Amino acid sequence: MTSTHGTSGRLCNHLIRNVFISILAERINLMVDYSYHDIIEALGIELFSGRNSYPMQLNLTDTNIMEIIRTKTLPVTFLIGECVYFQSNECSHYLYNHLRSERIMKRIVEKNKFAQRYSANNNVFMHIRLGDSVQYTPGFKYFDKVLSSIQFDRGFVASDSPGHPMIQQLIEKYPTISVLNANEIDTILFGSTCKNVILSHGSFSAVIGYLSFHSKVYYPMYEEGKKWCGDMFSDTADWTRVEF
Repeated sequence: MTSTHGTSGRLCNHLIRNVFISILAERINLMVDYSYHDIIEALGIELFSGRNSYPMQLNLTDTNIMEIIRTKTLPVTFLIGECVYFQSNECSHYLYNHLRSERIMKRIVEKNKFAQRYSANNNVFMHIRLGDSVQYTPGFKYFDKVLSSIQFDRGFVASDSPGHPMIQQLIEKYPTISVLNANEIDTILFGSTCKNVILSHGSFSAVIGYLSFHSKVYYPMYEEGKKWCGDMFSDTADWTRVEF
């Protein structure tokens, strides 16, 4: 049986991987055992698992996934390696459009406990990935440039390192900003309803951006030597690229 257990990464690495598998599984009524299943469905994202398991097997990789997505899906059992992520620019554009299709978006919005906030606030939300990837952060200048260019009533910052000096520096300069203390699911659900959403790099930021259906979304340019994940941001039609 196709399974995504044992694959690497945090929540949103699994979410991205699982959504691609779900799309393929629905085409051929394939049975799938998903990692993070209940957590991902709490976001309103359904993961399809069917009745069938097929004797023929096919390895899915970062290089063949989009070719398989674009062609007629054969009745096979898919195998996924530990370090397969589906986070190329082409994958990301496909996923962005899939999550914003009418059927998918409607269910996500209906399941969001903060849905009443859509288009009803003047807040800004920032996700700042630090932790073990602090060397790749776009830094204070990026967040400061966006914040200084918009009007907002309140700001919220979510980070894996909320005590980091850069976050304290932002709070000192913009006193209406506070740290959002929430679990991963509530962080995504709440952040995606804010009027303005400022992303950093990585899959968690990307997913927040994908689900920010009614927000103005900002993302940082890639700096030389700081690209540590797939290009999940560039050329997204209604996102604003920020140079700094």
